[in-house]
Amino acid sequence: MKKVLLVSGFLLSIIAVSEKSRVSAAEPILSTPLGRIRGVVSMAENGRSFNAFLGIPYARPPLGDLRFTPPVTPYRWYGVLNATRDGPICSQRDFLGDPSLLLGSEDCLYLNIYTPKLPSERGHYALPVMIWIHGGSWLWWSGTSRHFNPARLMNKDLILITINYRLGWLGFLSTEDAVVPGNNGLKDQAAAIKWVSENIGAFGGDPQRITVAGQDTGAVSAHLHMFSPLTKDLITSVISQSGSAFAPSALSYPGEALRKTKSLAEANACPTESNPEMIACLRKLDVEQITTSDAILYVWNGQPSVPLRAVVEGTVEGAFLVEHPESTVEKGNQANISMMVGTVRDEGAVITSPLMFGTTTLSTIADNFRAAFPAIFVYEEYYSERAKNDISDAIKSHYFGDGRISATSVSDLQKAATTRLFSRPVNWIAEKQRVNNTIYLYQMNYRGSLSFSKIYGAGILDMGVCHGDDLLYLFDFHSLFRRSIGSTEEERVMKETISELWYNFVATGKPTLEITELLPNKWEPVDKNTQDLNTFVIDGPQNFMVMQRVQNAANRLDSSFWEGLSIAHNPNKDVFPQVTKTSWTNYIKNAFAKLKRGVKRLFGQS
Repeated sequence: MKKVLLVSGFLLSIIAVSEKSRVSAAEPILSTPLGRIRGVVSMAENGRSFNAFLGIPYARPPLGDLRFTPPVTPYRWYGVLNATRDGPICSQRDFLGDPSLLLGSEDCLYLNIYTPKLPSERGHYALPVMIWIHGGSWLWWSGTSRHFNPARLMNKDLILITINYRLGWLGFLSTEDAVVPGNNGLKDQAAAIKWVSENIGAFGGDPQRITVAGQDTGAVSAHLHMFSPLTKDLITSVISQSGSAFAPSALSYPGEALRKTKSLAEANACPTESNPEMIACLRKLDVEQITTSDAILYVWNGQPSVPLRAVVEGTVEGAFLVEHPESTVEKGNQANISMMVGTVRDEGAVITSPLMFGTTTLSTIADNFRAAFPAIFVYEEYYSERAKNDISDAIKSHYFGDGRISATSVSDLQKAATTRLFSRPVNWIAEKQRVNNTIYLYQMNYRGSLSFSKIYGAGILDMGVCHGDDLLYLFDFHSLFRRSIGSTEEERVMKETISELWYNFVATGKPTLEITELLPNKWEPVDKNTQDLNTFVIDGPQNFMVMQRVQNAANRLDSSFWEGLSIAHNPNKDVFPQVTKTSWTNYIKNAFAKLKRGVKRLFGQS
């Protein structure tokens, strides 16, 4: 029997930070445009106290007829809102525990506000604001204090805001028309950003200094807000960690979202001939029926990793995304703001880690790579079977040659996933947006005693500097790892350095303001006038430095290979990649022509 644990209201609420970090002080009460609110006082890592206001509703509960609709402005509250505990997380599977369990509630549109100073305090000045958008493939995780403990960032003079937003079908279902245009999870985020812009002054924040930041699909989301008419004029900078709106898994192809919605309807005996009737039926389903109907999204063995994606809505009223981001960049119409973007060295481990613990799956890939690769590397939609086979053959030839995919060659698969899904799309931000945006590009190569490798490698294998490792230096993940990073002097310096870089950027739009003992090298923005992308490499306390994008010939050739395949970075409503009739020979010819040009550039040849 399938185990289901549905948690609604505040049954799953978790106290903001551990009881040992609470301090004895009067609970702060503030007056806001929506009513009075009571918070709680907690303690930062450095011992200073900060104020936490938890579980604040930024939209009405999206229940009943509000399911699959954009968020609705919240009501004012009467009396004093008790904001001393997290609100419920959004409906999701327990991906880090038992995936057969369901957690959370549809009533989940809440945010947390953390501030080290209140407006009433002597000498107070308006603080810069950082809105954090969690990742999790748009399927899981939350903005609660259990998942993103603020104690480290509260060492700094900034206001941190973490948010919940609808996930999975509830947040990303679309009929690709006016019935359900889509992007409701992203519209939730936009509503939270608007709420912050209108109300943060009451908490001592500066509405003219709002940075939107995120990691994984949270980074994709943060990047997308630069292009949205709902938010691009409300934000002053963006931080995208290991995610890009130009990633192949960011946006759906035309027709893809509707096809998936119809598959959900068919799986639950709902009609599909009429979109209004289909959605009316889906609104009547229990939330667990919808949340557990996720298996139909996967093409091969739990892939693609981001099965539900953003959609281009066109000119429909209230659209989050009017046109493809690439089109917006070409016109120069994105928000003219600063960006901090980057990756960690071994991002692909998050994709390949399940393949490291047995030969069955690896053998399955080896025997069926033409079925596996389109799902893993995200070209499963739009392309014909012949085109997908051609692309798969080219990938296998480039990374594995004539050899068989096995335990000894999984590192090559991990490298391919790193380039295709993470580093190439992030570098593409710098390449295309540096004309109109000031961009600070980084790569993190540092590995401390704590790493998500312990999760991806099941505590057995070392998976490198893994997807999410940069988060460990910004937030306290004690609840996940049962201890915090910083057990050595080197780690203490690293967490202080990284949090200082991020704070500087949120406060000023520049990660380094002056040369100091903590920051001995200046982080320069990407040069607008050269082809190379100067990158700030984070490689230990004594090894922060600026260097060129490509550290060796292999990295440049690897990137050139994907460019040579002519696979679109992601789909465009108006311009489709013309690959369906291209033969395998042409793919290889294209790829090696690009590789040859890359080698010549590398060694300074014309």
